[in-house]
Amino acid sequence: MLFHTKYKEHPVMRYRYIILFVVILGKLFIPVILNSNLGNRYIDPLFDVLLFWASMLIVQKLRRAVMAIGVLGAVGLLFNFMGRSTDKFGLCLFSIFIAIVTYELFRDLVGKKSIQINEIVGAMDGYILVGYIGSLMFLLIHLIYPNAFSNVSPGRAGMSDLIYFSFVTMLTIGYGDIVPQVPAARSLVIMIGLVGQFYLVIVIATFVGKFLMNSSKRG
Repeated sequence: MLFHTKYKEHPVMRYRYIILFVVILGKLFIPVILNSNLGNRYIDPLFDVLLFWASMLIVQKLRRAVMAIGVLGAVGLLFNFMGRSTDKFGLCLFSIFIAIVTYELFRDLVGKKSIQINEIVGAMDGYILVGYIGSLMFLLIHLIYPNAFSNVSPGRAGMSDLIYFSFVTMLTIGYGDIVPQVPAARSLVIMIGLVGQFYLVIVIATFVGKFLMNSSKRG
């Protein structure tokens, strides 16, 4: 972690939005593309660790709370790695960790005085993280209620299906190939859809407002 007083000057911190963007895209797509034991057993856990590291870069400004946030995410990862008896608790903890990171990312973006390419990538990070949180929560429900979704692979093998379903829900595409079957799953679908739409509206409105303000100052 970067606890020195000039952490903003460090190249890793300066490009933290881009680093997070690359890591989370790798996490979402590379294990699925490999579609093998190599992807599931080694590549996916590796990207979990990289995602944890990249997420910690986002919360570095929360100096007093950063250690507690890091412990929360690390314990969630550890429980996920340990196996079936603890994976549900691990999913809860890691979902909370990613939610905190997403909130801090959004708060940091709203506080920016100008909008550059780095901030645009950061806004994309936030939207993708909302979808990823949705997939983690869908997986948790899937593990608790094995018949919560139609056309989803059993157990943790269904994660790739639920990542797809989470983003299809957020993007309001609605193919209908995966359908929530229990009340908890249906409620979460509504929540993820609402949060995704509100995120887009708020971020776009904020960015347009800042762009117009900067344009008026230059004029």
